[in-house]
Amino acid sequence: NKGGDFAEIAQNGRIALERMSRELRQAEEIVSTLSQNQSSPSGEIQFLDGHDLLTLNYIRYYIAAAALHREVAYYSLTEAPTVHAHYQDLNPDGSPAAKTVTEDEIIAEYITAFQLWESPTRLVNISISLTRDGTANTFTTALYGRNLH
Repeated sequence: NKGGDFAEIAQNGRIALERMSRELRQAEEIVSTLSQNQSSPSGEIQFLDGHDLLTLNYIRYYIAAAALHREVAYYSLTEAPTVHAHYQDLNPDGSPAAKTVTEDEIIAEYITAFQLWESPTRLVNISISLTRDGTANTFTTALYGRNLH
């Protein structure tokens, strides 16, 4: 059923872009180094959740097994493993903060490509391609983070 396949991939793409766009607009800091070039885009993004700055939670979007995942994690230092730290904080011995994943959920299925790149003006471009039973569609958006430093 081509109509059903198109409706399903359209819904998956729309939901994924809406959620990711909303969270990225609120982000305080993009942790990932995004490609500056559309011809060699990045395949994942991690950023500091701007919704609740006191918790220092990080959100990562990535692809695994044709699904777009949303991972929530925090970083901590050895002497205080339950206290959330900045991702660049170092332990006294110089080792990096440990990452603890608290959530990992599938946001969208039938993903064939997930691409991100950043313009010199810090405009984040997102492209998601989906295919189901020969029916394909690509969704794109571009946004500026309101809180990015």
